[in-house]
Amino acid sequence: MKNKMLIFLFVFYLTINIYNCRFYKYLYHTSEEVENIFNELSEECDNNLKINSMEDKKTGKTINYYTITSNEKNKKKNKILLTFGENAQEAIGTELALFLANILCRNKDYPLYDKDTIETILKQNEINLVPIVNKYGRKRLTQSFVCHKGNENNIDLTKNYDYNFVEFRDKNINKVLGFSTGKKPFSEYETRLVKKIMQKVKPNIFINTRSGNLTLVAPSDDKIKSLDLVKILEYIKDKYCEDCYVGNMNKILNDTYGNSVDYAYYKRKVKYSFMFNIFYFIQGKKFNKILSSDEDEIELFNYDDFKQQYNSLLQIKKKFNSNFGLTNEEFENKHKKYVQLLENLDNEYTVEELFYYCVLQKNPIIDKEFNNLLKYWTNIYLDLFSTIYEKEHKK
Repeated sequence: MKNKMLIFLFVFYLTINIYNCRFYKYLYHTSEEVENIFNELSEECDNNLKINSMEDKKTGKTINYYTITSNEKNKKKNKILLTFGENAQEAIGTELALFLANILCRNKDYPLYDKDTIETILKQNEINLVPIVNKYGRKRLTQSFVCHKGNENNIDLTKNYDYNFVEFRDKNINKVLGFSTGKKPFSEYETRLVKKIMQKVKPNIFINTRSGNLTLVAPSDDKIKSLDLVKILEYIKDKYCEDCYVGNMNKILNDTYGNSVDYAYYKRKVKYSFMFNIFYFIQGKKFNKILSSDEDEIELFNYDDFKQQYNSLLQIKKKFNSNFGLTNEEFENKHKKYVQLLENLDNEYTVEELFYYCVLQKNPIIDKEFNNLLKYWTNIYLDLFSTIYEKEHKK
């Protein structure tokens, strides 16, 4: 039985390599394409975008991160660090980084957002983006290894940080599905470089963007130290994402050991540290409706409107109940949409074998949902930046 399983996994591994996941080709970008786009943006961003490279002394490998802000000096600016693409399967995060950078740099050419709003965001915030933490994993993903989530050493980078680290090795570890946390924190150059970037930027806001759930997450906390952060997330939930779960890392998610959010909050003393899970295949009714709406129906973030509507966070009421699931009929209808699309891509495997866990739960593959998701979460990020700025600098 064991030998049959090994043979199956080996064949599975080879066939994934041969198969060309065309939906990634036309919706998602490779690592090289991401770097090229940021290079283009640096020339079009009125000197508001700076390209930075951080090198790991041990391996000589590098990670690029990008700083976007106005040239106007403002000592009160939020110092923001956003990381994307730790887990290779969660491809949508990197696309959000690209979309956000495009809006901040090219809004004058593609005016989706009010011009004054973007200028205000740039004046109030220094936004540092690491669009791809796991470059090797993204390369494998866009080469059609859609179940690969770790780095080249098969380490799960989401669990390789120095806070509540627990050494773990998947009992069924293999090159397709298995993973390890590594033998010690920061055993991998990727997490070491995120640490170095964090030390250099000294952010007061850190957000790790992931997918595979629909959650707004504050650091782990068994007391009330992070209550203020949970209140901010409740504000975002009430305004944008009623279907999102909100809470502390250790209370609403599993296997939270060694994550970057807790590390940033407790070890680097980042005041506002969060994880946003931005997509889940069976997300709640209201969020599902938003993604399926016509693209021009999504109201874009406007800073003047935000200022008029802004209420003290102390007045936000706690709401921990969410309607997270779809009805059976709604789920079946959405499931059929995805199955039909995949069949049109000449996929000889069933969704259950290959795509459901590795792709569909974590990434939109329908154009409209993809585009709506990026706009909607850009609204949320801009609102969060503005909320914290107002909170920190009340007159």
